[in-house]
Amino acid sequence: MILFLVPTAAQLILEHEAKPSSLVHNCTEASLVCKITSSTPVNVAVYWTFKGENASKLPDVRFESNQSADVWQMTLSCPTLQHSGTYICNAHPLNDTDVLYRKEAVIQVFGK
Repeated sequence: MILFLVPTAAQLILEHEAKPSSLVHNCTEASLVCKITSSTPVNVAVYWTFKGENASKLPDVRFESNQSADVWQMTLSCPTLQHSGTYICNAHPLNDTDVLYRKEAVIQVFGK
């Protein structure tokens, strides 16, 4: 599943991708990708939230970033039913705390 945010005057696009898909079997690795591209250089901080909390508090989660490619990835190593729900990729300029973009992606975990 890929979701796009309509470009603004700054020409930023936020893209989400869930791999292998938004429907995940119990304890099958799943990743969410947040990609931010711009026609002008923008330094942003990116973080993921889940149920209103920083997703880094979840068990079996890891984060990778390739800032030169403007890609931030969150991987759930062994998602369980507690990992089902809406994940939000948040981005804000480094010199500001106001969220520039917020985009949601849903993961549903099934099976035992």
